[in-house]
Amino acid sequence: VVRRRVRKLHARVVSEGRAVAPSSPPEVLHELRKTCKKLRYVLEVFADVFPAKDHAKAVKALRALQRVLGAFQDREVQADVLTDLAEALLDEQEAETGTMLALGALVDDLRRQQQAARDAFPSTFAQFDREKVAERFARLAGAAPEHRCG
Repeated sequence: VVRRRVRKLHARVVSEGRAVAPSSPPEVLHELRKTCKKLRYVLEVFADVFPAKDHAKAVKALRALQRVLGAFQDREVQADVLTDLAEALLDEQEAETGTMLALGALVDDLRRQQQAARDAFPSTFAQFDREKVAERFARLAGAAPEHRCG
C-alpha cells in the first residue's frame, strides 16, 4: 500500500510539474506544493520501509522542489496579507502616508522574491524530473521506472 502510494504521488508530482507553464496561476503551483507535501509525508513516516540511500536521495530531490514552491507560496500569501491590510487602512481612513509607502515597498519586495522563486521553478523541476530521480522513486515504489522524458 505504501509503495503504491509513493508511485501514485510521484507520478502526480511529475504530471502536475510538467503542466506548469509561465502563464499558470499561483494556484497551480500551490496544488503542486500540496502534492509534494503528501509525497514527503509518506516518505518520512515510512522511512524505515525504504532502502536508506534511495530514500535519502529521493527526499533530497523533493526537498529542493519544495523549497522553491514554498518560497513562491509564502511570498504570495505575505504580499496578499499586506495588500489587504493597506486596503483596510484606506477604507477606515487610518492610513498615514509613511505607513502606506512602507507597505507598498514591502509588497513590491515580496513580489520580486516571489518572481525569483517562479523563475527558479523550471530548472529546479527539471532536476527533479530527471531519469535518475525517477529511477530512485521507482525503486522506492518497488517497480520498474515508468519515466518518460517530457
